Amino acid sequence: MRSRYNIGLVAEIDANSKDNIKDHEWRFRFNSLRRNNNIYLFDWKDLGKGLSLRRYVFGNDESKELREGGNLDGLDIVHIGQLGRIYQRVEQFNNFLDNLGCFGGRVINPLETIRGNLSKQYLVDLYEKGVPVIPTIQLPNNLSLEEACDMEFSGWSERIEDIVSKPKNFGERGEDVVTLSSFNSDEEFQNYLHENRNVLAQPLIRDLYTGGENSLIFLRGRFIYGVNKFTGDFKVNASEGTMYARHFPGEKELDIARRAISDWPTPFDYVRVDMVNSENPLIMEVEMVNPSFYESR
Repeated sequence: MRSRYNIGLVAEIDANSKDNIKDHEWRFRFNSLRRNNNIYLFDWKDLGKGLSLRRYVFGNDESKELREGGNLDGLDIVHIGQLGRIYQRVEQFNNFLDNLGCFGGRVINPLETIRGNLSKQYLVDLYEKGVPVIPTIQLPNNLSLEEACDMEFSGWSERIEDIVSKPKNFGERGEDVVTLSSFNSDEEFQNYLHENRNVLAQPLIRDLYTGGENSLIFLRGRFIYGVNKFTGDFKVNASEGTMYARHFPGEKELDIARRAISDWPTPFDYVRVDMVNSENPLIMEVEMVNPSFYESR
């Protein structure tokens, strides 16, 4: 059995990438890998373009530039890490996945899982299976704003204060996630539907304003740790104003998260399950494409 592997870390590279990987959430994922393997860092947006890339090895000489090139030659494993903003980069990201499909080694998470998780159809599927998720349905494209505001969610008995709409595909970081009450006219709503094409709807959950959301991190199906994120808004995303704290989930939360991922249709290595921080936790998202692990401060 080989003692060292060449592992490619695909990320979005900027001036702070090395420091981020050394000092923040990547520490959790890659410390053990760095001790035993060669880690090469490169930007996903340049893969397959033949552009000049800087690849760094994280070992005794962290500043050593190994080689240049825009391909995955010589790598045994590719680990897809923090990709930055992929929303509105659909064509570019699909090209990246196509190039990655030519790689003969192992990809973490597997490509079929990444492609499937780009759509939030899984929220609709989990809801229909009875898994505790925020009730989720797809909006018909010909629906008026008035009709959308009057929608009901099967099995949901709580009062609907407002409805949240979000893109079904490639949605991330709260981009184009809005409440129906924020639209000033039906014309504005129709433009939103046209621009996003496929839109999901969920009842607004008031507990997000008071408790935020809890993220549960799993590696190969095993729970690792949890983090609470709080902003005071229903969109709880990584931002300058987000507050983080370590979260220790109870059995109820763990059981719900495990129900969601236990019979996932494709294999995965790592996953982040986001849940409403409430006495009655509900799944908000199951992230397998571009997960931040939100190491608590």
